[in-house]
Amino acid sequence: MPARYFHIVLPDPDSVLLDAGSKLDLTPAKVREIHSSWQTFRLGEEQFARKITEAYANAVTAAISVCVKDTLSDHPDAKGSAQSSWKA
Repeated sequence: MPARYFHIVLPDPDSVLLDAGSKLDLTPAKVREIHSSWQTFRLGEEQFARKITEAYANAVTAAISVCVKDTLSDHPDAKGSAQSSWKA
């Protein structure tokens, strides 16, 4: 029985910051502050840090979902029912 492997590639935090920048009102100065000391930033601006963390968690969730979906849909038995895919 052949094995099925997949390699999950997670987005890097910088790309998520750039994508979420307009939604979170991230200025270049704020991004530099985050890079210079996440610990200090996290403690000083807890609510804002939580939003950034949530944006990254959502991006990671989406990446994992796409990877798993693509892997399972490429399975030879994916044409059948979901149960038949799990049996293979």
